[in-house]
Amino acid sequence: MPRAVVAHGRRGGEAPHPLRRAVRIAAALAVLHAALTFENAWPTFLVVPSAAPSVEAAALVAGLAVLAAVGRLPGPRGVSAIAIGVTLLVALRYASVTTAGLYGRPVHLYFDLPHVPNVAAMLAKVASPPRLALFAAAALGLVVAVLAVSRLAVRVVVDGVARPAERSALGVAAIAALAVYALGGADARRSFAEPAVAAAWTQVERAVSAHRAVRDGTLLPPAEPLGDGPLPGLRGADVIVVFVESYGAVALDRRDIAAEIAGARAALERAIAATGRSVVSGRVRSPTFAGASWLAHASFLAGIRVDHGGAYAALLGGSPDTLARRFRRAGYRTVSLMPGLREPWPEGAALGFDVLYDARAIAWRGPEFGWWRIPDQYSLARLDALERGRADRPPLFALVATVSTHVPFRPTPPYQPDWERLASDRPFAGDDLAPRLSARPDWLDLAPAYAESLRYALRTLAGYVERWPDDDAVLIVLGDHQPAASIAGPDASWDVPIHVIARPEALIGLERQGLVAGLTPDPSPVVPMERLAVILLDAFAGRGGREAAGRASH
Repeated sequence: MPRAVVAHGRRGGEAPHPLRRAVRIAAALAVLHAALTFENAWPTFLVVPSAAPSVEAAALVAGLAVLAAVGRLPGPRGVSAIAIGVTLLVALRYASVTTAGLYGRPVHLYFDLPHVPNVAAMLAKVASPPRLALFAAAALGLVVAVLAVSRLAVRVVVDGVARPAERSALGVAAIAALAVYALGGADARRSFAEPAVAAAWTQVERAVSAHRAVRDGTLLPPAEPLGDGPLPGLRGADVIVVFVESYGAVALDRRDIAAEIAGARAALERAIAATGRSVVSGRVRSPTFAGASWLAHASFLAGIRVDHGGAYAALLGGSPDTLARRFRRAGYRTVSLMPGLREPWPEGAALGFDVLYDARAIAWRGPEFGWWRIPDQYSLARLDALERGRADRPPLFALVATVSTHVPFRPTPPYQPDWERLASDRPFAGDDLAPRLSARPDWLDLAPAYAESLRYALRTLAGYVERWPDDDAVLIVLGDHQPAASIAGPDASWDVPIHVIARPEALIGLERQGLVAGLTPDPSPVVPMERLAVILLDAFAGRGGREAAGRASH
């Protein structure tokens, strides 16, 4: 009798009845199939089974059948090793389908892994320690359970292929499935579940490609010149770009979220009208989804599509012309205010800013609102104190990257009608503050917290417009990317809104280029983020005709 049969067969008795053996093998194959083919149950972290066959399960059965035919079936240690391999494939598949389902874009480990410590620190800050401990224990227990079940399933299959009749049936079926996958063409392969091994290989290819791209710096297409000279359409007014974190088209398109923020949008519209301003809006296609805001910032500033870390590195290594440099040539002082920045950021100088205000320079003295700490309203107040309130200054081009609408969206700061109080040691009333600081997000349903944070962002913008009733500044409000797919939805677009708030005469050129009056943009056309620089400069230079519009949206 072969050694494997002795190791895995029943002790002290005969082998199970053929029907019972068939049921056991069918159950084992079902377990392996389910473990390697599940899909994400959007919008949760859970999974649902899939009917698509698993090429990896077929390869495993075929391989064991061949080993059995030559008398080389694995023993208990070999079965354990195979079970560990299956568990790793399960983990790879879970990471692949869950990140795609909830995050909304494929993960690029080469560029994403360096950010994992910061993400872990953020989660530790905003989640309660008992919940984190429970999550860690549950994750460990789930891995142990998957390993145990996988080992049992593999052992049953090994027992099955040790018998000639069952080996023939299993081997023929598995080899037939592999032949269909390998020889049946693209349509046949699409009927199978995507192999986890393929996802791992894709990460290897991306890492190699990204390393070469960073090393060679050859990813970027030629940039369209941003030009020189004055910008008469601005008449020397300040230009303030506010990148609202995670402000995506879902805020307009998802009815429940749109209804939740309708009051805040109406307040902003009233503030615009009451101060004699107007607003035009449009849709912009971001180069990133659910994160990596700096790619959107760089694409906007440089007029070049920067959609991954390699392109970003190549951009910074090429001393690009940027909107900041273009405004500097027009006599503007250029500043960047980054409340979420806690480490040195040499990219600020590379992108052309005269000065950078990070979290330390902003100097928030109030309570910390989660990992991101600093309320957006205070950031705008500090911009005024540090730059806009100065006498005898040149016009200002400022880029502000907000953080209060960053995942996990809570705790959300309260709006403070008294802007001057924000700089004090007690910026908020205690009775209003305590419940907000204790608020925590529901990780299985982030949409309510997201809508709450957007209400705060829009109310803050309304207050900022009201704070400068007689000012001629041009306020450009722009989303950096959509929120995670758990909010934006499966297969969501990468679109974000843009609103330009200014005196009516300053918006004429933008209306000619496709932006529409009001806070609600048309569904189309959608302008690529990297073409916004062209559109804005054409309008500010007093051009903005049909030819410029066509060139901008090409």
